[in-house]
Amino acid sequence: MKTTVRLLTLLGVLVLVPFAMAGVYLEQVVKSDPVTVMGKTQPARETVQKIFLADDRMASENSDGMSVIVRLDQKKIYFINTQGKSYQVSDLPLKFPPEMQQMMAAFQFTTDIQKTGKTQKVGAYNCEEVVMTLKGFMNFTIRMWCTGDIRMPFDKYYAMSAEMVAYSPAIKQMMEKMRSLGNLYAVEQEMTGEVMGTKTRSVTKLVNFDANASIPADKFNPPAGFKQEALDFQKMMQRQ
Repeated sequence: MKTTVRLLTLLGVLVLVPFAMAGVYLEQVVKSDPVTVMGKTQPARETVQKIFLADDRMASENSDGMSVIVRLDQKKIYFINTQGKSYQVSDLPLKFPPEMQQMMAAFQFTTDIQKTGKTQKVGAYNCEEVVMTLKGFMNFTIRMWCTGDIRMPFDKYYAMSAEMVAYSPAIKQMMEKMRSLGNLYAVEQEMTGEVMGTKTRSVTKLVNFDANASIPADKFNPPAGFKQEALDFQKMMQRQ
């Protein structure tokens, strides 16, 4: 069970001479309720996720110590362990070794997504409510307040996402249904549900957005001085 939760966390899952490029910057705060796994309770957590998008690359920096870099130009994805000052790299589209592919085959679920017709203003954004329901191995309800006010390169974002979720038909379907809504971005969402009897709840809020950010190019490369390790998904899961 513990390995399963770690794997889902990972799924959930981006040292050149620096120079600036125009791009998109988003910052989100994720608050997760306490979780009880195998009789042990993990305390509530609050993490900050900083996302940088530019051309054919994306970086996601997480305050929990694990960050990801996606480079479509290189067909690579980098997993950065900021605390251990190391990183692992995999080819895109992302694939798991045979022993993990068998485990992933059991992670099946279906996605339903509906607009409720409700609208409200969330911060500076005009939003409409969208409810996503996942049923199967994961049973989640995700209530999102989505806006069309945010301008970002959705085509590039979904192209990168497709490379990352190619290993899972279920997650691929979820992304496709989200994309079918059009160019909407969830500025606030609440996810509740359970995985194998473990109940979870988290709330994600957008706290900063800049459509014309000046992004250092080294954001899209492993940090200078970090050591490359052999690709080992089990080792990555143990760090979660």
